[in-house]
Amino acid sequence: MVLALLAIVFGCAAEEMLPKIIGVGFPVLMSAVIVSSPRRDWFSIVVFAIAAGGAEDAISSLPMMTSPVYFLAIAFLRRRWDLSSGLCALFYPIYQIWLIIWPSGAEGPHFLKVLTALPVGVATIWAMDHLSKWIERKAAVNEAV
Repeated sequence: MVLALLAIVFGCAAEEMLPKIIGVGFPVLMSAVIVSSPRRDWFSIVVFAIAAGGAEDAISSLPMMTSPVYFLAIAFLRRRWDLSSGLCALFYPIYQIWLIIWPSGAEGPHFLKVLTALPVGVATIWAMDHLSKWIERKAAVNEAV
């Protein structure tokens, strides 16, 4: 759970500091949920998805429970159907459509945002997957004594 808390804190910072491409930011918190969902137990991933989604709503000024519901759905689908990280990259363009549907005041060229979200999501999930594996290895997570 300590790594989950650090992922949320550093994920929020990264999302705020990284540039936006055509109004599309890097989905660091969503990628953390996608990457960690097959590696953790159900209770931990539900708590993490809700917390990461709440943090996403807070830093993006979205209506309450916009992101937590979507992040929970992602975690459930990833675990239930054993989806690969590459296939989960499609969740970010779908998330852009999700934000357009919600009355969140999403502005800008919606079609370009959805198109831009795919390569940005692929890059972020790939980087988060490798970074989280490296951190878990260095922190000796799930290592037997």
